[in-house]
Amino acid sequence: MDHDAYRLEYTDGHVDIIPFDDILKLLPKSWAKPRDSSTEEALYMVDEPSLEEALIVHVEAAALIAHITNDRSPLNATHFTTPKDYAHAVDPERTPDFRLWLEATRKEYELLDKTMGCWEVVDIDTLPNDVNLIGVKWVFKLKYKNGEYERHKARIVALGYQQCKNVDYFASFSPTASYVTIRLVLALTALPHWYGVDLDATGAFISAPLPPEEQVYLKGIPGYDLPPGKCLRLKKTIYGLVQAPLSYFKLCKEVYAKVGLRQLDCDECVFVKYSQNIRGQPPLSVENILQAGVFMTMDTVPEDQRVYKSCIYPVACIIIVMYVDNNGVRHN
Repeated sequence: MDHDAYRLEYTDGHVDIIPFDDILKLLPKSWAKPRDSSTEEALYMVDEPSLEEALIVHVEAAALIAHITNDRSPLNATHFTTPKDYAHAVDPERTPDFRLWLEATRKEYELLDKTMGCWEVVDIDTLPNDVNLIGVKWVFKLKYKNGEYERHKARIVALGYQQCKNVDYFASFSPTASYVTIRLVLALTALPHWYGVDLDATGAFISAPLPPEEQVYLKGIPGYDLPPGKCLRLKKTIYGLVQAPLSYFKLCKEVYAKVGLRQLDCDECVFVKYSQNIRGQPPLSVENILQAGVFMTMDTVPEDQRVYKSCIYPVACIIIVMYVDNNGVRHN
């Protein structure tokens, strides 16, 4: 433990390094309530090591709850396994739940192959001489929701570290809004009649098409062998590719622009749209928005006259913030 972060070790062997700022978010809100003078005097009488130990105990307890409830297996899930590779997943001797993993791999393969059309089979002899064949692996994970088992999840992942820049990708980008933007939006949702929704884009990185100048070729997928002399040419991105986040961001940007959202100049991962919320009125102009004033002082619109029922103001606003959250301690 140092001054800026805490190292937490769990009974299952997992280790988390949690910054002090995140620890403050985990502490109960009651700690922030003002204390009376008698309570403060009592606290000053306690030795400093005892206060530090109490802090550590509360932080570890809160972090353990976050650790268990965010995609971590509960303590009683001993009959499930998490295989390391495909051979392990389908081995009945080592994997008692191998049938569930087989079904998970089948669903994932059919989703990418038949539903999304992520690739096509081509002859290796027809490929350019400098082509880079990328390996593929399976990633297996048990999915839990609120500490309860949800499903077995198998995902096909490209070995992106085998890609070569300027050969099968040209740029990379992670679509994540700044912390300042996220804090601002969360502050807005704390105001009356503002609502926030945290949405997870399911299968996000298998939705975007690959640009024509980026030709990516894959080796056969374990468990679904290709005929000799064949390989896969990707038509859409899949998880693991270096350019997958960038392609997904470009797709979202195109879709948002078509429905009238405007990308902010100060944060390219934020999209905003203002709309007229009174039926029968002309579209909003900049002058209308300025005349309406701030939301807290606007006149409310009767429900039967609203375009968007959940918005009580004459100006309706939607803000979309794109971010990637891989933090094990989720506090948003």
